[in-house]
Amino acid sequence: MGSKLVIGCWLLVISFLFILPMVSSAHWITGYVDGGSGTGSANNKVVTLWNFTSDGLDNASDVVGPNGNSYTDDFYLIDCEMLATPCIVGDVLSVGVFEATGEMLSSAVNVLVTGAGYNIAPNLTLNVAPEFEFVLVDDSFNLTVNEIDLATNFTREVVCEGVAREYEGQVLSNAVAEFYDTSNSFIGDTNDNNKHYSNSSCEINNSYGDENQSKITCSFDVWYYANVGNWNCQMRVDDPSSTGSGIDDVNVNPLLSLEIQEAISFGNLSSQEVSNESEVVILNRGNVEVDLNLYGYGSTPGDNLAMNCSTGNNLPVYYEKYNLASSIFGDLTLGEFEINYNNLTSNIFTNNFNLQYRQNDLFEDAYKSTYWRVYVPEKVGGVCEGNIVFGAVMSV
Repeated sequence: MGSKLVIGCWLLVISFLFILPMVSSAHWITGYVDGGSGTGSANNKVVTLWNFTSDGLDNASDVVGPNGNSYTDDFYLIDCEMLATPCIVGDVLSVGVFEATGEMLSSAVNVLVTGAGYNIAPNLTLNVAPEFEFVLVDDSFNLTVNEIDLATNFTREVVCEGVAREYEGQVLSNAVAEFYDTSNSFIGDTNDNNKHYSNSSCEINNSYGDENQSKITCSFDVWYYANVGNWNCQMRVDDPSSTGSGIDDVNVNPLLSLEIQEAISFGNLSSQEVSNESEVVILNRGNVEVDLNLYGYGSTPGDNLAMNCSTGNNLPVYYEKYNLASSIFGDLTLGEFEINYNNLTSNIFTNNFNLQYRQNDLFEDAYKSTYWRVYVPEKVGGVCEGNIVFGAVMSV
């Protein structure tokens, strides 16, 4: 029994001598890095060693595995005499695994420097970042999967949900999400109702699923003028030492919508008189640039009337006219009226209008004025009322 014990110790010593470079002036710190649950090998991670009293400012590093000093899978090898203040017997050194960005991927361990020429540090175990099993984003209206239908002149709630797995069973915190137009924005961009939204107080349900699962729910109030196209929702959540993220994409659909601020009133007119100009402001309450479809009727569509009048004849549709480009000031003759304004018709007519959708979150900037007049021919009288239909079509 005694000889077997001696052979076992001799083989262990030979194993560690094999990975130690033969440099007499060095004092090597070596150890094993466990890849942790779900990650496999720790090769190519960076292990950093520092003096316990230097707060990490005096440090040296090695790459785990065959590409580092150990030439051995999942082991590292660091000469502590390469510190700015070389190690001496009795020093307490700390070791940990770090990302290139400085994020720590393991808890630190301590090792005491002895006179043996090398010391074996306690095993390091990589922390596994939370992993999103899935992320789904859609609107609360939810008529069509993977499509966001916005609400006219208001917000639509968009909900981003995901399930995160934390392999070590640690408590998750700081769940955040960003919802952004992939062609006009990016992660970390400033918030803008056209292209980027963020939520820094997402809900975490740690009671969901098994002991390693949590459900993350984030919502956004997305305005009616959010850009058309492909959007991403990226969620992030922390465990005590790392961050996991997940992503899903969705399409924001076009929204065509107009608002007319008030009805047109031409006042009291005499026979064979051109009215004063009446301004009608059109607001774009959607998320695409629009042109105008226009047509008019008295009582029913297609009746070729602009207005029904209480006495005499009704007002033909072509005596109600508009200018979409500019205001014409002052009194006009019938000839001037005919030259400067376009006829309203009983059939839908598409006019180039190029009304841009809203771009500014602080004030309304998506509006244009239109200008209207009527001419009262002979034998038309009384109170006259009619209808103008304003329609939005996507600009070409």
